[in-house]
Amino acid sequence: MKKITAIYAFNNDNAKRFVLKNGYQLTWASTLMKYDGDKFEEPDLPVRQYRDEDFDEAFRLSAEAFHRMRVGTGCFPDSVVAAPRKDTRERWLRWAKEKYVIEMDGEIVGYANLDEEELSSVSVKISHQGKGLGKQFVKYLTNRLIDKAIDEPVLWCVEGNENARHIYESLGYKEVFTQRFAEKNLS
Repeated sequence: MKKITAIYAFNNDNAKRFVLKNGYQLTWASTLMKYDGDKFEEPDLPVRQYRDEDFDEAFRLSAEAFHRMRVGTGCFPDSVVAAPRKDTRERWLRWAKEKYVIEMDGEIVGYANLDEEELSSVSVKISHQGKGLGKQFVKYLTNRLIDKAIDEPVLWCVEGNENARHIYESLGYKEVFTQRFAEKNLS
């Protein structure tokens, strides 16, 4: 079954009325957050550039973390852990200079990428969460963007992902706006 998605500003009551009137179901929301502070003190973190041989481990880590986040927010009841694909691996390799991993004792425990001025896909292996790695990783990534003369790095945080939101806010990221997603089935 095909679906159509509508995206609108969270605080736009007219758009919300329109999507509800036209058979859309509200699904999830994501908040754009920006940082306008100074560089962080460089964290003591074993971060390195992503390499092709990292793909299987980094992809699995990211896929599992994002599945857990989607299920945890309650907005993605049909979420499944994404499977690795050849075209995904090739795309990751093309953009390897923008991807980073945290490697500890020969194990990849963190993955993220930078997309222009945006931090994206920040994930920490579930067994290593709650130890401050995510916060240190965001500091590291923010610094890399500032090094590239990005004055206001940004990131998106899915509504309901309170742990991530808390980390971002504690580092000085501030909400810019929230966009809501709505879907409807096509006949």
